[in-house]
Amino acid sequence: MKEKILVRYSSDVGLRRNSEARHLLGRVQKRIRRAFESKGLSFSLKAGHAHIFLEVEEGKKARDILKRIFGVGAIYPCLLSLNEASSTQEASRNRATGVLASLVAGKSFRIRCNKIDIPGRSRMEEECRWGAFLRPYARKVDLVNPEVTVRIEILGGEIHFFVTKIDGPGGLALSKKDRALVLLSGGIDSAVAAWKMMKKGVSCDYLFCLIGGRHQERMALSVAKILNDLWAFGTRAR
Repeated sequence: MKEKILVRYSSDVGLRRNSEARHLLGRVQKRIRRAFESKGLSFSLKAGHAHIFLEVEEGKKARDILKRIFGVGAIYPCLLSLNEASSTQEASRNRATGVLASLVAGKSFRIRCNKIDIPGRSRMEEECRWGAFLRPYARKVDLVNPEVTVRIEILGGEIHFFVTKIDGPGGLALSKKDRALVLLSGGIDSAVAAWKMMKKGVSCDYLFCLIGGRHQERMALSVAKILNDLWAFGTRAR
């Protein structure tokens, strides 16, 4: 069964001007595609103005990869999806309430509708509507500091519900053209410096000077391989 995942871009991407932002958004999408393809994951990707919507075969594996793609700000695994046209029907409403009620039972909660692409419908109306359905099961509504936040996105004729938020690494997606040469020693300092450069969107190549013997060389190579394999999807370090 396919899992749906909503991906939000990092604030580093969203704060750029329009032309630059479009370029950086495209880089994030490209890195996600390359990463999933390199790991043999079956997926579909739909990009929106401030989000990417994914359908993947292996949800856990996909989430682990997304946590290491620069430019990803937050990852939201989809708990439930309903057809928007049938969402007013009692059966659909009961299905959603049945799934969400156990999560808010005895706790404070709030509803957040982040995106709605239906003319004439407001986010506040959706928040009030679904909040009213869940209120009987919860301890109270708390709009400031709730124990549970239920997020709603209405996209492409479907209502998607999210409860879990996973932080991404942030930063900017890697560029193949912007490259830096890192002096790599095999210790922690040069590896951290490389990672921080990569988080700024700079792809890294590595220079190692053999002065400490073959053991140090093996350490340096293993560090470079970890950085390249786990954080540089779609690029290849020299």
